[in-house]
Amino acid sequence: MYTKIIRYLYYVLFLIAPLIVYPKTSELFEFNKMLFIYFMTTLIITVWLVEIVQNRPKFLNIRWLYIPLGLFFLSQVISTITSIDLHTSLFGYYGRFNGGLVSISAYVLLSLCFIHHYSHQFLIRLLQVSLSASFIVILWGLPGKFGYDLSCRVFVGEFTNSCWTNQFRPSERMFSTLGQPNWLGAYLASQLFISLFFFFRSETKHCIDRIIFGKIGMSLYIVLNILCIFFTRSRSALISVTVSIVIFGILMILRYGPYIYKRIVYICGILCVIGASLIIIRTGIAQIDKFIPSFEKNRSTVTNEKQEVGLSSEVTESFDIRKIVWQGAWELGLRYPLVGTGVETFAYSYYFARPIAHNYTSEWDFLYNKAHNEYLNYFATTGFIGFGAYLVLILVTIILAVKGIFYPYQESDSSGVITSSDKHILSLGVLCSFITILITNFFGFSISVINIYFYLIPAIIYMIANPIVINRSQNTATSINKIIIGLVLMSALFICYSITIYFVADINYNEAENQYQSGNASLALESFVQANKLRYEHVYEDKFAGFLANLALSYSLQKDAKTADRFIALSKYYNDKTLLVSPLNVLYWKTRARIYYYFYQATLSKNYLTTGIRALDKAKELSPSDAKIPYTKALFLSVLEGEEENVAEKADATTTSIREINASIALKDDYRDAYLLKGQLLRKKGQKDEAKKIFEYMIKKFGKDEEIQKELSM
Repeated sequence: MYTKIIRYLYYVLFLIAPLIVYPKTSELFEFNKMLFIYFMTTLIITVWLVEIVQNRPKFLNIRWLYIPLGLFFLSQVISTITSIDLHTSLFGYYGRFNGGLVSISAYVLLSLCFIHHYSHQFLIRLLQVSLSASFIVILWGLPGKFGYDLSCRVFVGEFTNSCWTNQFRPSERMFSTLGQPNWLGAYLASQLFISLFFFFRSETKHCIDRIIFGKIGMSLYIVLNILCIFFTRSRSALISVTVSIVIFGILMILRYGPYIYKRIVYICGILCVIGASLIIIRTGIAQIDKFIPSFEKNRSTVTNEKQEVGLSSEVTESFDIRKIVWQGAWELGLRYPLVGTGVETFAYSYYFARPIAHNYTSEWDFLYNKAHNEYLNYFATTGFIGFGAYLVLILVTIILAVKGIFYPYQESDSSGVITSSDKHILSLGVLCSFITILITNFFGFSISVINIYFYLIPAIIYMIANPIVINRSQNTATSINKIIIGLVLMSALFICYSITIYFVADINYNEAENQYQSGNASLALESFVQANKLRYEHVYEDKFAGFLANLALSYSLQKDAKTADRFIALSKYYNDKTLLVSPLNVLYWKTRARIYYYFYQATLSKNYLTTGIRALDKAKELSPSDAKIPYTKALFLSVLEGEEENVAEKADATTTSIREINASIALKDDYRDAYLLKGQLLRKKGQKDEAKKIFEYMIKKFGKDEEIQKELSM
C-alpha cells in the first residue's frame, strides 16, 4: 500500500511541477514550482518514513550511488556552514529559490526514495507521465507564438500576449509555463530523448500505450518538441540536442551494428525535420542564420520591434557577457578555493571579483545571481570540494549509463514490461537526456524542474540494470511505533504549514512592492508588516528598511517630525538586522547608504550623511569594480561640502569628491552621468574652464542633448 501511494505521488510531482504558474507571487514560475516540490517531497518522505517504521524494509547497499551522492551532499553542507550568508545558502537566493541546501536535500531524498520503490513498470509509467506533462507544456506555449497566450487568458482574461512586459515576448521566444525560453528549451531537450526510447522500444500489448506512446504518437511529439525548441531560440538547447543526437546515433550503431538501419533512417528523418525547421524559422544565431536560406520577406521585423519597445541597438551579445561573468566566477573560486563563498551566494560574492570589463556591457548595472554556468557557479560558491563532488556524481552517472547500454541483460524479464533490448535503449535515452542537462547547464543554470531529472536520472540508470526487490515484512503496531509515526506526521504537518506560510508571506511581499511602486504607502506598509511577521527573510527586511526611510522623508516634508523619527528608527533597526546576518552583502550596504541619505534629507543632520559615506566605503571595499559606488560617494561628498562650516573640511570634501568621480570614470570611461557630475563639481570648485572642457568632451563622446547644452550655457 505504501509503495503504491509513493508511486502515485511521484506521478503527481512529474505531471504538475512543470505546469505551475501563479501571478500573485514575487516570481511567477520558479518560486511556485519550488514550493510545490517541497510539498510533494514532504508527502513522499512522510509516507516512506511511516512505511519504514511500520514494515521495516531492508535498505539497499548501493555504494555506486550512495557514495557520490553522499559526498556531494556533504560538500554542500560544509559550504553552507561556512557560507557568507547562511540563510541564502539554506533556502537559495530569493528570486531563484532553487539550489539552496534545503532544495538539494529535497532532490536527494526524492532520488533515494525512488530507488527503494523502483520497478520497471513504475519507471515506464513515470516517464509516460513526464512526456504527458511536457506535451501539455508545449500545447500551452504554442498559442503565444502566434499572439494568443493562454496564461494571459487565464490570469487577466485577455487572449493575447498583452499581459507580458517587454522582457517576456512569447511571440519572439516561446517560454510557456517554464518562465524563460532557455529554461523551456532545456526542459524540452531532456524530454526529447525520453520520447526516443518509446519510439524505439518493443511493441507493447497495451492498446493505449501503442497508440499514444507508440511510433505514431511519439513521431508527432518529437516533431512538436523540436519545433518548440526552435521557437525558444535557445542556443544552448539547440547545441545540446545536436550533440546528444550524434551521441545517440553513434551508440545505437555501436550497440546494434548492421541491424540498426531502420533506426538510422529515423534519425535521418529527425535531421530533415531540423533542417526544414531551420529554413522556416531559423535559429536566432546570426553566425548560423547567414548560411541558411530564408523565405521571409523582411528580416528586419525583430529589429524594428526592439526599437519600438525602446531596446537599445547597442546591446552586448549575451555570450560576450557570459564570458566576462565566467571570468569573474573563476577568479572568485580561486579566492575561496576549498569551500567557496557558500551555496547560492553568487549574487553577493560575484561583486568581490567582478571584472572591470563588465562595466562596458549593456548589462553593466544588472544583478547576476548566477554565474550562467552551473559548473563555475559550483566552483565559485562551493570551491574545489563542492565542484569536485559535483563532477564525480556526473562521471559516475555517465559510467553507469554506458555500462547499462552494453550490459548483457537476460532475454526475458519477469515483469513483462521491458525487454533486454528495451533496457539498452532506455539507458541510452536517459543518458542523452542527462547529457542535454549537462550542456544546457554549461551555458546557463539549472532550474527546479530540471534538477528533479538531474538527481533522479542517476537512480534510474542504476536501477534499470539492478531492479532489486526489497523485502517488506509486515510488523504489528507497537506503542513505540505509534509514537514515532505520530511524531513523523506532526513534523510533516509543521513542514506543510511552513510551506504555506512561505507562500502567503511572498504574496504579501509582492503586494507590498506593487503598492510601493504605485504610491499607495498605507497598503504597502500593511503588506510589508504582514510579510515580515509571517516569515523571516532578510530580503523582506532590506526592502522594508528602504520603504520606511522613504516614508520618513515623506512625513518630514509634511512637517510631522515625530512620525518621521519613528520611521527612521524602524528603518535603522531593519537595516542593522540585515547587515548583522549578511555583513558581506554589498547590496545591503548600498541600501544603508541610500536610507541614510533619506535620513539626512528628512532631518538635515550631516551625521546621517557621513554614516552613508562610510557605508559606501564598505560597499567599495566589497565591490571595487562597481563604478556607481564612487559616483554616489562623490555625490554625497558634494552635498556634505555645503554642510561643512570649517574651511579645511569643506576643501577636503571637494577634493575627495573630485577624486571619487575620477575613480568612477576610470572604472567606466563611457559613464555619462559621471562626466556630468565631474563637470558640475569642477564648476562648483571655480574651475569653469575645466568644467567647460568636460561638457564639450561629452558632446563629442555622447552627442548633443539639452542637459549638456544647459550646462555649457551656465
